[in-house]
Amino acid sequence: MRKEEKLLLENKINIIQELINQIYQEHFPNRRLPQVKVVFSNHLSDYNANIKHIPMFCKYEIKLNKNWLDSNELIIKGLLEYLIFKINKIKKKTFTQDLYDKFISNVHIAVEKNKIDPFLQELFEKNNKELFEEAIEQTNLVWGEVSKRTLGTYNYQNDTITISSILKNAPLHLIRFVVYHEMLHKKHKFYKAKTNTVHHSKDFRAEEKLFPNFINIDRELNDFLRYKRTVKTKKFNWKNLFNRF
Repeated sequence: MRKEEKLLLENKINIIQELINQIYQEHFPNRRLPQVKVVFSNHLSDYNANIKHIPMFCKYEIKLNKNWLDSNELIIKGLLEYLIFKINKIKKKTFTQDLYDKFISNVHIAVEKNKIDPFLQELFEKNNKELFEEAIEQTNLVWGEVSKRTLGTYNYQNDTITISSILKNAPLHLIRFVVYHEMLHKKHKFYKAKTNTVHHSKDFRAEEKLFPNFINIDRELNDFLRYKRTVKTKKFNWKNLFNRF
């Protein structure tokens, strides 16, 4: 690592430690300031981050994607508030969290689109032309692991739609619908309602029903998933199988 990079890294780590101290002084004034270990990594996806809390030692271990090195301090503070509040099971809404949310919902604009599966691209283009009037900008499109619980995801940080590989042998219109569902996430994004994050708004659900033959697809997708499951479970609904960041 070059000297300039090392200094930048050390400076950012110090800033993050100071921001966490601020958060504690503002929101947890009766708690002692925690120890903090900060790691910047390329192994996390773009603008991703995670946190580990060790209460016994009053310590946090925070890992961030290296893209955060060049980010605004207020946005980073919003990210840290999000992580700390979440792991402490506290629901709070702050100005800096709003900044973070707005940043994440728009960061896709600058993300490079270099992971595009040709088959999924065809479905994306068909949906875009027929159902969105070509208003949805290009996104990364990839197949994920063989997941029976999560059929599709849209990642705001790296602008990527991921489709479960369990659908690779599903009827074409079912795969197309799952791609459509994730495209709706790109269109409608998310918003904060009091202390909750809403990913499936009323407008989202209304537009979801505009997909051709939606009522039958609802049934077919549930039938396909029942067939694919190898163990008996309680009655489930495919609408619970779409996971959000």
